[in-house]
Amino acid sequence: GHGRVRRGWIGVAAQRAAIPRRHQLAAGVEQAWGVLLTGVEAGSPAAAAGLLEGDVVISAGERRVTGADDLIRALDWRSIDAALPVALLRRGRLTNLTVVPRERRG
Repeated sequence: GHGRVRRGWIGVAAQRAAIPRRHQLAAGVEQAWGVLLTGVEAGSPAAAAGLLEGDVVISAGERRVTGADDLIRALDWRSIDAALPVALLRRGRLTNLTVVPRERRG
């Protein structure tokens, strides 16, 4: 409807998390903060992409992710049904996945 903000949805619960220096060094990233996935909804775009609880997202698209707000901003209307590259740390290793956000319903 009119005036509704269209947002991409990937189906995660997330919170800001510090990235340990040893993980920064091991992964070759210079970023002190990322977004820890505390939950991934079954059947969600995130689950389909292979994101797991415990992953720490460090970028989404061209946007560096250092807090939940950054992740929300990356999931704007342009992200809906488009391949969004996501870089994350999984057990201290850099992993690149592609998630396809859906439109948030309701």
